[in-house]
Amino acid sequence: LDEYRVDAITGGTDALVDVSVKLSKDGKTVTSRGARTDIIMASVEAVIAGMNRLLREEHEDRSQNSD
Repeated sequence: LDEYRVDAITGGTDALVDVSVKLSKDGKTVTSRGARTDIIMASVEAVIAGMNRLLREEHEDRSQNSD
């Protein structure tokens, strides 16, 4: 995890938060986001989306190198 950022999209007790994260692995860097009224769930959504993206890119790189 290289960067973690939280922004309030709306105000009030049910405020929507936007979480963006920057993740890197083996020289590859991705940014992903999650938006929820629950900051924990928005954070989890952003991290999982970023991890999935890193894994997908790693899989695509392996597939291209094996051809």
